[in-house]
Amino acid sequence: MFVTELGDFQIPVPMTQPLATDGKLYRVTPEGELKLVAAGFVNPLGVRFVDKKLWVSDINGDFIAGKRELPDGFIVEIRAR
Repeated sequence: MFVTELGDFQIPVPMTQPLATDGKLYRVTPEGELKLVAAGFVNPLGVRFVDKKLWVSDINGDFIAGKRELPDGFIVEIRAR
């Protein structure tokens, strides 16, 4: 199982202030421990396997209606090594 962590959630965020890239993706071990898989996300929310690859959706910051105009979110493909 994989889970995401948003990190610091700031509302509202002025246009001149950059968003923190403190979001993380973890794998949950059978013992319940969190193992860091990837970091540097803004607001990662969705995790899904597509064709045996792990996709993470990040809504970035554009979800704050009327407060911030950012590019739409993005999807990151995580491949096993």
